[in-house]
Amino acid sequence: RDLHSFPTRRSSDLFENRPHMTTTKAMLINTARQYPFPGNQNFTRYNQGWGWPSVQDLYDLRDKIHIVNEWDVLAHLERKAYWFYVAPGEAQLRATMTYADPEGTVPSTIHRINDLHLKVTAPAGTVYWGNQGLLTGTHSTPGGTPNVIDSVENVFVKSPAAGLWLVEVSAAEVNQDGHVQTPRKDVDYALVVSGIGSGRDRSRTALDLASTGRGDLTVTLRNLPAGWHEGWKIGRAHV
Repeated sequence: RDLHSFPTRRSSDLFENRPHMTTTKAMLINTARQYPFPGNQNFTRYNQGWGWPSVQDLYDLRDKIHIVNEWDVLAHLERKAYWFYVAPGEAQLRATMTYADPEGTVPSTIHRINDLHLKVTAPAGTVYWGNQGLLTGTHSTPGGTPNVIDSVENVFVKSPAAGLWLVEVSAAEVNQDGHVQTPRKDVDYALVVSGIGSGRDRSRTALDLASTGRGDLTVTLRNLPAGWHEGWKIGRAHV
């Protein structure tokens, strides 16, 4: 991602960096404890929502979570990609994307105005679309098509494969400005991904990126294991 788009982390910026409504919503949904689906038609996703909010689970995942607090914006047909490492033996990978949609049109059969999609791709190439399989179950099913109805989209993968996972947010439709802070017509969103390799664990091999300005990018590998001989190719980066 663009290194210059990260907000500052000074204590004086406490209120500027506080979670937006969409981010708080995404965090609560992503870490909620889901209810089971017993097969009764009265127990559907529409009846029970995304589960019971758990501050304990949110706290326990604090070192395995990535949060995008409306920092990225998308214009029509634009896409943002995020890569995450999942360690072996991880119980779940969860991705939640939410956005605040403008007020719908009353006579329309679909009240959604803008349309953002969530797509998650496993290391072996298996694709999971937002909310696919989650209307009647607690975990996502692969395949399917993009969700064109909801402004909340989730991908919950049980026992995810270890390796690099790709999480993408794309703007299929931007019919009305959802991010008025910029002159162009675009939309912001919140993204929460949990179950990822810890960014705070410095005991293992870590790749750090640093930049002092445009045109400058320093890549540093730390804690390489003894006898390490693997090679990595890093393509040209525009910063």
